[in-house]
Amino acid sequence: MSPDSGRILGEGALSIQVNPEGLTPAAYRGTITLSFSNGAVFDIAVLTIVSPLSAGLAAGGRAADGCTPTDQYLLPTSIGNNRNLAVGYPAVVLIQVADNCGSAVTGANVFVTFDSGDPTLFLNDLRTGIYSATWTPQNATVGTKMRFSSVHPQLKSSALEYEVGLQQARAPQVFRGGVVNGASFEPRAPLAPGSIISAFGQNLTPQTYFSPTLPLATNLGGLSMKIGAYDVPLFFSSTGQVNAQVPFELPPNATFSVLTSLNGALATPEPITVAASQPGIFTRDQSGSGPGAILNQDFSENSVSRPAARGSVIQVFATGLGATNPRAPSGRPSPGSPPATTVSPVQARIGGLPAAVQFAGLAPGFVGLYQVNVTVPEGVPAGPNISLELIQNGASSNTVTIAVQ
Repeated sequence: MSPDSGRILGEGALSIQVNPEGLTPAAYRGTITLSFSNGAVFDIAVLTIVSPLSAGLAAGGRAADGCTPTDQYLLPTSIGNNRNLAVGYPAVVLIQVADNCGSAVTGANVFVTFDSGDPTLFLNDLRTGIYSATWTPQNATVGTKMRFSSVHPQLKSSALEYEVGLQQARAPQVFRGGVVNGASFEPRAPLAPGSIISAFGQNLTPQTYFSPTLPLATNLGGLSMKIGAYDVPLFFSSTGQVNAQVPFELPPNATFSVLTSLNGALATPEPITVAASQPGIFTRDQSGSGPGAILNQDFSENSVSRPAARGSVIQVFATGLGATNPRAPSGRPSPGSPPATTVSPVQARIGGLPAAVQFAGLAPGFVGLYQVNVTVPEGVPAGPNISLELIQNGASSNTVTIAVQ
């Protein structure tokens, strides 16, 4: 590979191509190591098959011209060598199988054995050369050998061995004051029914999960939450953060405990106060301050290069604006016809001046996301960082900025 190292600053796509020129027909294995600024390290296994004619994949899974399939090669794509896994947590096992001509192998018997005492895992043939199963480790060991095997009636059997660490999962922990408005991140502030929230802690889930469908799931990777008697809809979970929605059914002006469970292990309950309203405006960098998540009247993203005109109507995206009419079910996308408008009126201030609110309600098709359409006052000065805030029932949002021309 050339170059053999490099750096990506900020967000970016990494594309790696193999040049087989000069390589003799064989299977070549390698590892790409990605090191991140937060200390995380990921190894990506690479398998390159050079056929006698470098023919690559043959159409329809047939042998490439001039190449007779005799051997098969395995490439685990979801579990890396020397990876650490948690006992009791499901892990997806994906294995790609190809022959020496570079064609996908189907119809094989692919299975995994473990020296930890876990039972043999048989994988399902997805008919694309990829085999899949879910493994829930049962026994904790420092180094568990996983032996991947593939048996095919017309090809030589193949096996590959990885080693993984299996650890007992620790109980989840939600930090004190760690359940906050998911837009403003204001510490220890009340939370309104229907709000998008973020819960910060540790040992929440061993890997990242996203709710796969709508309505939102109430269990991600074995993690679930309750507030009062209600299950909490979950957007996302990781080892240190969960994004969720406060159930609309909770009554305001009361204190509740957030109960977090991970495969039966309970975190210390975290108290929250539920209020009728507690606006929070989303920001472009998801920090709770700086430029807001705002669209101009032409639906372009508001920015220094695309400022809003005075007198135009902008869309401000927020959460925490409470009850709506019609009522929106928790965890489900909000209606569009008619839209769910806020029960309590919302006020706005831009550059310290009152700004007329044309609409305040849930953004159609989204969960817990509110949209507030606001007219930019004619008297607001032009500038790249004009202040904007929302007020509802006397509760003020975080202050964000907007570019005005």
